[in-house]
Amino acid sequence: MNKITDLKEIKKGIYEVQNDAGGYYLNSGAIATEFNQPTDESDVQIITKDSYKVASWGKNNNLPSEREALVMKNHIMPALLEGKRDLLIGQKAILYKERYEGNKVIKEYQPMTDAVIDFLEENDFGKSIRLQAKDIILNAQNTHEYVKNSNGIASMKYIEARNIRAEETKNGAIKNWLIAENWKNPKNINAVQNFDKNKDQDKFIRRFCNEFLGGPYYYMPAWYGARMWILLTNIIPIFHFFNVKNGYTIRFHIEFPRGYFLKLKPTQNFAMLTEKDQKKALSDARRRKMKFLKEFNDTLKSEQNAGRAIHSTYTIDRMKGLALPGIKITPIDVNLKDEALLRLFDKGNDASIGAAGILPSLSGIAQSGKLSSGSDIKNALAFYLSTKTPEPRRVMYSPWVFALRKNNLIDRQTLMGSLDEIIVTTDKEKSGKEQR
Repeated sequence: MNKITDLKEIKKGIYEVQNDAGGYYLNSGAIATEFNQPTDESDVQIITKDSYKVASWGKNNNLPSEREALVMKNHIMPALLEGKRDLLIGQKAILYKERYEGNKVIKEYQPMTDAVIDFLEENDFGKSIRLQAKDIILNAQNTHEYVKNSNGIASMKYIEARNIRAEETKNGAIKNWLIAENWKNPKNINAVQNFDKNKDQDKFIRRFCNEFLGGPYYYMPAWYGARMWILLTNIIPIFHFFNVKNGYTIRFHIEFPRGYFLKLKPTQNFAMLTEKDQKKALSDARRRKMKFLKEFNDTLKSEQNAGRAIHSTYTIDRMKGLALPGIKITPIDVNLKDEALLRLFDKGNDASIGAAGILPSLSGIAQSGKLSSGSDIKNALAFYLSTKTPEPRRVMYSPWVFALRKNNLIDRQTLMGSLDEIIVTTDKEKSGKEQR
């Protein structure tokens, strides 16, 4: 249960927030997960002062931030997903038209007019596209807020997934979107209408998304199915770090018989010595012990002494035929018991790479024993661009095509996409690169 302060109970189970949050908290016990199905792990359900019921995104209503944190703590997923983002964005955005020659589709690049460039720059196109690509990969959706004027779209602003939630309705049809800076402690929740082509709306939010998994309020990226493997590979390095940092690494157990370093004459008895002689005998014993330990350490420690042997003597009681007590040196096998975890770590890496849906070499990640040739990388890149980027790019560029068409800056046949560079042989292109 989330810890919520500044609450005033209105009726049983319903509390009014007495700060700037501007809403009510309803103790629920059944709140939507990322698939919008009830779960016993729910915390709270939020109802705004305007009576908008928030469709929870995850059991803590914070799933976009939780997904990002999960990826950030991993050693391989950030580079993999950054590689996906970079390939999704490509070299730069372009406008183009398609024409057909037989059974081939030919792209004809169109120049960007000054009016198009001005609109893109005024609406922070570069930053928006980077955030859009991130949310497509992490959360399978994009949401923009549009403001209209008499000429069409006056402005558009990207709303990150972490800041936006849908209004929950009986049939799942989204009527309003709710925006807040921090949904763990929501303040100043603003409601904006969902886009409705049949209404004249001065301000609205339109979402474009990958409707493959989940819905209707939110969708799930395919890689998130491997979240437990990713979490596992996040934990194992921490285990190893603290195992080394906090664990004992004792190599030898050295045992001394009590009084071993006391050197007394056969006729002397320690208990019969004067206090002064006892102190001297103990001081001499400590000095002999420290000398022995120093010589022992100097003999065995450091890399120069690897493989050294220890030679020693011991005394036998000939009357009893037994060895007299002496120093015992017992080697201790340092075994962190982590071989199984290391194998599990490798399996987790394989699962994470498979879930990310991109070859590590395309993200600049080198894997031991899994090197790829130049031709393999080239073919993998061509395959990835032709099969894995078209649909995400449609999601990413559709908000901009929508606005440009509303403003009559492009016609209905003009599309927006990314310019790619493909590695080719120098006999085909001197630069070794070909733009597509």
